[in-house]
Amino acid sequence: FAYKKKSQKRILYRPPPQFKYIMFQKRLLSSGLKDGPHRFVIKTFNKISPLGLARFPENKYTVAPAAAHPELAHAILLRSHKLLESDVPLACRAIARCGAGTNNCNVEKMTEYGIPVFNTPGANANAVKELVVCALLLASRGILEGANHMKDLHQQGTAKERIEKDKALFGGQELVNKTLGVVGLGAIGAAITQAAISLGMNVIGYDPTLSVHAALRLPSSQSDNKFRVLTDLDQVCARCDYLTLHAPYIKDVTHHLI
Repeated sequence: FAYKKKSQKRILYRPPPQFKYIMFQKRLLSSGLKDGPHRFVIKTFNKISPLGLARFPENKYTVAPAAAHPELAHAILLRSHKLLESDVPLACRAIARCGAGTNNCNVEKMTEYGIPVFNTPGANANAVKELVVCALLLASRGILEGANHMKDLHQQGTAKERIEKDKALFGGQELVNKTLGVVGLGAIGAAITQAAISLGMNVIGYDPTLSVHAALRLPSSQSDNKFRVLTDLDQVCARCDYLTLHAPYIKDVTHHLI
């Protein structure tokens, strides 16, 4: 950013891309950095997996955490950090969100500055799928309630006498033949759909922006009649026993979706 005088007022403005590039080259050549002008500098926010960072060869890239306050950066990697305009150096050419959503990157403003914002949809799909399956079991089988009850019985010294009698209190219900509503059928939604069907559940999907690429990851609606897609969210909510949401937060679009 720079200040420009106008009518005796100091107005904050962002220089045009060509000015950014020229100034960046001058600063880089005069900075005396040991990395020299032949390396790209990657600025990182949050903790990024070493496996991902290892894809940047050390002879071509320098990875610098934001906490180190790098003066220059050609690109930014971040996860949940809410990106501010002041976080973006003049020389920045791209921003990558290590996750599915980009709502913390101010895409509209970055586009205005000519800086593309990328995301990594599907990178955490398996991890989220496993957590959803875990949540389904916790919500259905009284696992936590039973564990807490047994803890209380042990403290009272009556666990041995009551364990057989009380275990029936936490049987819960099976997931087989229950219906799961999946809102958002991207990489995560598709993985959850497949897992739920494998557990014997029926799945109703909802995604008004479903792409052809995403649709190809979904099971055929003809396969044992276990899966179908509805175009009315209210109908999905009315017909399902469980509901899981996997849509990015977009103001005035998915805000207060349910």
